[in-house]
Amino acid sequence: MPLEKQGAIDIWELRGILALANKYQIDSVSTRVIRRIEADWPTSFEEYYTTQEAFSCRAEYIKSIGDWSRIEHELPEPASAIRLAIEHSIHSILPAAFYRLAISDPSVNWNSDADEHDLDVDVMSARWELL
Repeated sequence: MPLEKQGAIDIWELRGILALANKYQIDSVSTRVIRRIEADWPTSFEEYYTTQEAFSCRAEYIKSIGDWSRIEHELPEPASAIRLAIEHSIHSILPAAFYRLAISDPSVNWNSDADEHDLDVDVMSARWELL
């Protein structure tokens, strides 16, 4: 699995890799996975704001060309990030993940089918069942 930064990665997919790397003490793998996870989560409010602005611009462009498909999924998902960060002591991503969770709509689940919320860039969701 390539871990270079090419957009948000589904953290939940990295969970097994990180667990095995930690269990068998393969530090080079766990370090690489953690760095990749940290790359998706800004460490300051300014970085978070810049990331959100870039996302909003991209979403507006995609809406304008009519190629809409859960654009929100290009951002990292907060509930799985929080759970993984707590399980593996990746404290550096927690502030941004908790902030993203706080502005997410509790009535919209990350895994739900596409609906009218998909057209609203301001409606964020999470995998609420993981909390």
